[in-house]
Amino acid sequence: MLREQSVAAPLSFERLVSGRLVHRRQLSDVLVTDARPLGGDRFESAVQWPRNHVLLGRSGRVDSALVAETVRQVTTYIAHTLYDVPLGNQFLMSRLRTRVILPPPSALAGSDLVVEVLFTDVRRGASGPTAFVSHLRITQDGREIASGEGFARVVTPEAYRRVRAGIAQDDGPPIRRHPVEAVSPAVAGVAHSGLVVIGRSAPPAGFALLVDPLSPAFFDHDLDHVPGMLVVEGLRQTARAVLGDPAVDFATLDLSFDRMIELSDDPEIRVTGLGDSPALPATAEIVREGVVLAHGSFVVT
Repeated sequence: MLREQSVAAPLSFERLVSGRLVHRRQLSDVLVTDARPLGGDRFESAVQWPRNHVLLGRSGRVDSALVAETVRQVTTYIAHTLYDVPLGNQFLMSRLRTRVILPPPSALAGSDLVVEVLFTDVRRGASGPTAFVSHLRITQDGREIASGEGFARVVTPEAYRRVRAGIAQDDGPPIRRHPVEAVSPAVAGVAHSGLVVIGRSAPPAGFALLVDPLSPAFFDHDLDHVPGMLVVEGLRQTARAVLGDPAVDFATLDLSFDRMIELSDDPEIRVTGLGDSPALPATAEIVREGVVLAHGSFVVT
């Protein structure tokens, strides 16, 4: 059931919401400060982007990682607070799309962002929504600076345990069948080696996705699978390494998850068409032993 709240109450930017409501343990990684209904399945959310976050970008530019994380957090927060999805339920994202509109370099410094949200294709069960698509339009002073969509399923803890039954999980970093060396932070375009998530591999992939379940950047709470944000960052670092430009980012990204990526999957990253033409999207696959785990396309800037 959609929770009805007063639409007259203005959005607040005064404090961050509880990390539990956006599935984040560290408060420094929380972006959402508020949300309110506008009628039907339309909402507004208040968001503050960090001034200088080592992973999620800097407020002086529209960083694609910030856009992707905003889609995830706003979608999760509204589902929990305005649709009453229980906190124990699992969100399974099958597709993520983002688009960045680049403003002047200093446009975002210290600004409050308003996110316009529309939920479509909402399927409901006895305990609330079981699937939906969230459409987000991120604005600053009324001007659109980015947008995104999240395609999600919501499953109960019992259903999730049934899905995951019999799948062995590791307690630490997986041991790669073909050990690879991580690229340098300068190549990946990140602040330090703990944020590097790709290594050079043998053809045809060229790069491997490095999964470390002990990394606080991507595993700030317990997960039994590889989070989507790690895959997104792996693709971005691959684009930087291929093009030899650590400042490369996504102008657009359309990524579908064909199946859950396990901690022990040891996946490879395959990118084609990158650099052929700035106007044409490159294609990407996350592959394990010939099986496609995720696929999509992106345009870089």
